[in-house]
Amino acid sequence: MYMQNAQQLQSARVDVPSEGIDPLRIRTPGAKYFMAANTVEEWINNEQNNYVEMSKQVFDALLK
Repeated sequence: MYMQNAQQLQSARVDVPSEGIDPLRIRTPGAKYFMAANTVEEWINNEQNNYVEMSKQVFDALLK
């Protein structure tokens, strides 16, 4: 018996069989399940450089 059977959650390991788990709780390979995955990617693409530059301004004097 696997821990996933007791928890009724699919294991993150792909080599553990998902038998006995509710089919609705089995992940689809390649799907994104993190609720904000697209939002995080958008933030990284659009805003990350602004925060990097701001951090350099704040901490640059400390690093010299």
